[in-house]
Parts: sequence; structure tokens; C-alpha cells
Amino acid sequence: FKGYIQTNQAYAELQNEYVDLSMQYVTEDTNIELDDPGMIRKVDFASLMAKEDDIYAWVYIPDTNIDYPILQSGDDKKNEDYWLNHNLDGTSGYPGTIFTERMFGKDFKTFNTVIYGHNMKNQTMFGGLHNLSKKDYFTSHEFVYIYTPKVTYKYQIVCASTVSDTHLALAYNGYKTEKQRQQFLDYVMSNAKCSRGGLSTGVYDNYITLSTCTNSDTQRFVVLAKCVDKLTNTDYD
Repeated sequence: FKGYIQTNQAYAELQNEYVDLSMQYVTEDTNIELDDPGMIRKVDFASLMAKEDDIYAWVYIPDTNIDYPILQSGDDKKNEDYWLNHNLDGTSGYPGTIFTERMFGKDFKTFNTVIYGHNMKNQTMFGGLHNLSKKDYFTSHEFVYIYTPKVTYKYQIVCASTVSDTHLALAYNGYKTEKQRQQFLDYVMSNAKCSRGGLSTGVYDNYITLSTCTNSDTQRFVVLAKCVDKLTNTDYD
């Protein structure tokens, strides 16, 4: 418990030190609602990357504990899932970090980027995702924001589903064809605990999937979200 507390405090310090809620991006885009609190956050990636160069993005869901850097293991680390069981201070064990695999790249331009995090009982990391299986909570928590040094992405949550523990990209051959993309979308949505009616989904849209554990070794809980807006940060230095 001491380790959990120290790690949670470390993440809180990161949020306070490197995320600025008051500064707006300079943008050439014209369709952005700059009064959206999620779009006017600014992350100091230069300082974050100096602290740990595997940090390349930040994920945020308003009114939840999900407000964390995203890491991806560099070539100096043997394992794709290195950050699953390592903390930012280099220690091994829980709670780990939020991370992606190298196959997805770092620009969120692929059809679907799978983002992993532990299901912590105290609702930290991706433990809070399970609340999205409740209809009222799902309805009131609609958006996910991804911040990178150059772009802020706004995603609308499509559904929250319990699926098998099969790799959600490799199982569909990396989403290389329209058929494989549609099969992925159909599978995740057919297993939805909650879904957002009226939100269209297509094979040429852009998605993220937030993935965490369940109480079963053969299942995972995932949240699928579609990119609905993005903001170019021409102000970043």
C-alpha cells in the first residue's frame, strides 16, 4: 500500500507540474470549440520527455482518475510490455503505467490504437474504466482526450465492452483491409455493456481502444472511442 500511495502521489505531481489548464493552443483549425476544457489543456512534453523519454502522449477522461502520461518502450527495452510492470521511477511492480506497443506508432494516425493500463482496485490507472459499464455513468462520460506534442485529439466514446483476451490488432491482421476493420468494430460493439446510439462508425474513421483486465483471465474490458476532433498545436516549442 505504501508503494501505491507513493506512485499515486508521483502521478499527481506530474499532473500539477506538467499539465497547464489555463493556456490555449494556437491553432489554424477553425472548427474547434476552444471553450471545451479538454481542448485547452497544455502538456509540457519537453520537460516530461527529459524526465523519461518513453513518454510520448497523455490521456485524459474528465471527471475520472484517468489523467496520465502514455509510454511506449524504446528499442533499449526488450519487452513491448515493459511499462506494464514498471513504474516511472524505474521500480518494477504495480501499478505500472499507461502504455502502447510499438506496432501502433506514436502519432495516433492508425485505424485503431490500443492503450493498456492495469485494473487497480482503488480506481487508479484504468481501474475506473469499469464504471463505464453502468448506463448513467456511461451517458455522463462521453469524451476521451489524447495529447501529443503537436496535436490534441478528441475522441467520443462509442461503447464499453467485455471481450476475449485476444490481441485486438493481431487478431484482425493489423486492420489492413476494410473487412478486417469492420469485423473488429462489429465484434467490440456486439459485446457492448453500454453503447452510444446515433454515433456512426466507419472503417475509415480513427479510433482508440482503452484496454484493462477483468476478474477473468480470459477476458478484457475495453472502451472504444472514435476521433471526432483534433487541434494542431502550432505554438509548441
